[in-house]
Amino acid sequence: MRIKNPLLGRTLLSVALLVVIAAFALPQASYANSTADATIVNVVQVDYTDVGGANSFSANASSSVTINLVKAALNTSAPPTGAAGSPGLSCLAAGTFDSGSTVSALYAVAATANGDDTYNFAIADDGSTTADVNNITRVYSTRTYTGSLETANPATRVLGSAIPVATSGTDTLLFPGGALAGFEVNDIVLLTTDGGVKAYLVAAVSAGAAPVHSNPGNTAHSDLEGFSTAEVQGSLQLKAYADQTVSLNGANVTFGGGNAAPAFATVGSIPDLSVPVSEMVLVQVDITASASVAGTDGNVGYTLTTTDSDTANPATISCTVGVFDSVDLSIQKDVRNFTDSGAFAATASGNPGDTLEYRVTITNNGGDAADVTVTDAVPAYTSLVTHSVAYGDGLGGNIFATINDGTSTVVLTNSNADSETQPGAPTETGYGNNAGTTAGSAITFYVGDTSDNASGGIVTSSDTFTIIYQVQID
Repeated sequence: MRIKNPLLGRTLLSVALLVVIAAFALPQASYANSTADATIVNVVQVDYTDVGGANSFSANASSSVTINLVKAALNTSAPPTGAAGSPGLSCLAAGTFDSGSTVSALYAVAATANGDDTYNFAIADDGSTTADVNNITRVYSTRTYTGSLETANPATRVLGSAIPVATSGTDTLLFPGGALAGFEVNDIVLLTTDGGVKAYLVAAVSAGAAPVHSNPGNTAHSDLEGFSTAEVQGSLQLKAYADQTVSLNGANVTFGGGNAAPAFATVGSIPDLSVPVSEMVLVQVDITASASVAGTDGNVGYTLTTTDSDTANPATISCTVGVFDSVDLSIQKDVRNFTDSGAFAATASGNPGDTLEYRVTITNNGGDAADVTVTDAVPAYTSLVTHSVAYGDGLGGNIFATINDGTSTVVLTNSNADSETQPGAPTETGYGNNAGTTAGSAITFYVGDTSDNASGGIVTSSDTFTIIYQVQID
């Protein structure tokens, strides 16, 4: 199966389902400057004496405010490919897809809100799919930082996002106490620094504790009270995100954070405390489709949409997969009078006792074809000619035909339980069996790579196979 070049007259939208490996984009700005669920405590105090001034008194009271979650759409990009980020997601140029094959893409989505939120995923047709395609499946899965399967078709996913207030040492970010949620060890996080966006892994996480004052408002107090719970800041300790490799579409794909350890005191790695540190998750999309009409290519597309918990902020990845090339084998049968050294043609003539040689040509004009089996029979008024030492000697024996794939030739023998030697092993050319030598006896040829003496194999695009056998006119 081939994707046709648009310059050759085939209209084709850009293809997404190759491996998307560009650098990841900068996180979108959050709509808030403070982390959701952070607690703001304000304490007011009054000092006074009695009229005589002999006794002094003090009292205090407090009020608290909780910062709300400001929801925001996910940021969609390609997976990180190093410690520093740059703009990244687009549909790629046309590729080559076999009918019936599965094509995959790897994306990254990152939270941009001021706190953790639940995001919904959905996959659908983008409207570009044509009617001459069937057996279509569109699935997606979330992947761990190594690229291994995390969850297949997750309907929802919680992603952490929070705005740091300070750093501790070279690898730890501090957050308002009790407000840090949604992060776990080995989550991928994106951090905006003075050197660009960088990808790290979470080494340790602590939510901390929000402050609680002992004198809440709306209650009269005659003395001073302190905090029953002092603030304990939350923390994210980060570590290097080593490059990872997975196989997609038959190619090795590398992504990761470049194995660069955090160094918050170093120029180029100093965190921007006004931008959220965002959890990122890898999303793999897998599309399988078949062109259902021989000789007619089919177009397939998809849309992957993510929305936050109130569905008000959709983020959409929408690209057309491209053309799944149809399977299209052509077959031609020619004959010649072997006794008279005639040329192959659609027709021939011969005398009783002459040897005729048949040539069957199979050509693949489309995408890869599988289970290619050719069924023939000894023609009426003839008998199958067998050979002894080599095909063509006509001395009678176990050899009855040959198969050639353009490079190698395999000699076929009568036995249904044999295993013909494959010159191109382990790549097979083909096998063949016959039910006898008399007119009407079935002859079966199993053609292509992975074939055996009971089943056909794969004939790839532009392959041509030639089968030759002889009969004698009775």
